Amino acid sequence: MREGYARGAVNRAYYAMFYAVHALAVIREFSTSKHTGMIGFFDRDFIKTNIFPRELSEMLHLAFDRRQSSDYGELAGDGEYEDAEETLANACTFVESIEAYLKNIAAT
Repeated sequence: MREGYARGAVNRAYYAMFYAVHALAVIREFSTSKHTGMIGFFDRDFIKTNIFPRELSEMLHLAFDRRQSSDYGELAGDGEYEDAEETLANACTFVESIEAYLKNIAAT
């Protein structure tokens, strides 16, 4: 982001979130080859069961959509940097929440 690569920042932010969910999948012995499968797993096992707040699901879905658009869509558009900054902030919140959960269950 500091180097002016908003699209790359969105990609990395999404993947940070995706791999945080993947860590949850490992402890639940869940596997899928699709991103949508991993997102569905997160929603089903962690959002619908109220382990995490719905806002985290919204952040993940938004990051996925933005990553799709930035990786495969048109070149830079209005609001690209603002979207990237929001996605980065969301990724920090998301990853920190997953990390805290994993540390908590590891301590028990």
